[in-house]
Amino acid sequence: MQKELNADLPTLKDGIKKMNAAKAGNEDDKVAKAPAGAEPVDGSNIVKVIDAMMASLKKEGENGMRTVLAYSAPGNPVKNQPYENVLNSMRDSKYGLLFGKFTDYVIRPPSKPVVDPELGATYAAVDVVVQAPYQTMLQNGVQFEELELPQDVELAQQPGSPKLCSVVFRWNMSKMPDGSWVSEGCYTVPLKEL
Repeated sequence: MQKELNADLPTLKDGIKKMNAAKAGNEDDKVAKAPAGAEPVDGSNIVKVIDAMMASLKKEGENGMRTVLAYSAPGNPVKNQPYENVLNSMRDSKYGLLFGKFTDYVIRPPSKPVVDPELGATYAAVDVVVQAPYQTMLQNGVQFEELELPQDVELAQQPGSPKLCSVVFRWNMSKMPDGSWVSEGCYTVPLKEL
């Protein structure tokens, strides 16, 4: 009797096959595609790549992450995560600010590219100043040591104030063998490091 009951139990091999088949059919897990209708970007121009990612985030909010992931390096840790996991991890952090919650952004000139002789890879950093109201910055977890306040701090802290605060997101970029720039990720820069 017991042997008959155990005969229909799935094996580990069956479970792995089923999981792989589900992943292959789930479009949300396939994130390395630019959204339909996206204008082509000159990938060899680092500023244009950053601008494409930021413009998409500003316009499309969370859906803008598809564009960011399309311009991400194969080694970028978020590139290979399921799309919903990427969104969830960002929603619960200061990176949620990038989901269209900012008012404007300014791209600073990139750092001089550096070549790593061991890897033969070229890297550069690009600072993007992201501006948003004071309350939006706080609600998204931006820390005070990262937050640049306008001169009229009291006015900026009032709800609905036209005065904007800013935070710098530093995008680490690497150059692919075909000459295109891709994102290795970004992080916020404390004011003392600017």
